Amino acid sequence: MEVEVNNSWSEEMELQTQQQNQKPKTKTVPQISTRNKFGVLANLPEASTPRTPQMDKARRTELEKQSKCPPIIITQKIQDMKRFHKTLKQYIKGEYTTQYSSTQIKIHTKNMADYQTIIKEIRDEEVEFYTYTTKDQLRKKLVIKTAAFVTENDLKKQLSEVTRSVHENEKPKW
Repeated sequence: MEVEVNNSWSEEMELQTQQQNQKPKTKTVPQISTRNKFGVLANLPEASTPRTPQMDKARRTELEKQSKCPPIIITQKIQDMKRFHKTLKQYIKGEYTTQYSSTQIKIHTKNMADYQTIIKEIRDEEVEFYTYTTKDQLRKKLVIKTAAFVTENDLKKQLSEVTRSVHENEKPKW
């Protein structure tokens, strides 16, 4: 009888191990649809056309044209505001905005041509003002050290190869 008991016990153990080794049956869960937050971007016209370096360059130049101009800040008190606004409208072809405070007037233009025209006219009228330099107008400064053996002409020649221009009216500070 002992043998039969051991056999039944061993059979039970085998059944338990087989049940443990079997993969549990998965229940089918209904699929839940989710919304893609960025799915709207697929409908844009840029997404349908592949990007090329020429398109990127054209877009950069377009953005540069649309770049903001710095404000023109007039610090002088204007006596005749009607005349001031007439002259602004006369010289500015595009849109512009003005901001007033107790001590100054800020003029914001939308394009660089109007900005430069207003600067020129304000200088001609000798009105006190200031503005900020644009990135295009900023000058690069170089510090050259331990170049005692290089002549000024050689230095200008080498720098002109590297940079756009070396200004003739500025002498290097030795």
